Amino acid sequence: MKKKDEREYTINGKTGNGYFWSQEMRKLETVMREQKGIKVVAQASGNITATKNANSIISACEKKYNEISEITGLMKETKRMTIPRKPKT
Repeated sequence: MKKKDEREYTINGKTGNGYFWSQEMRKLETVMREQKGIKVVAQASGNITATKNANSIISACEKKYNEISEITGLMKETKRMTIPRKPKT
């Protein structure tokens, strides 16, 4: 882990060490969680435009997330991208 933190990586013109890129991954996870929540609400209300918009943002974030993981070797933490489900009553 220490070696990954010290090594510099350049992705899409941005350069940073492993820690920098791990923080970028956390930001992407947050955006994906937020967009998944928006998507659920949009689907429930029948808003097709908002659903498609959320899907496109999620796809773009997933692509960047996977790219960062592949280049840096940082582990993907898919649990951080999930939203809690409402328990069935």
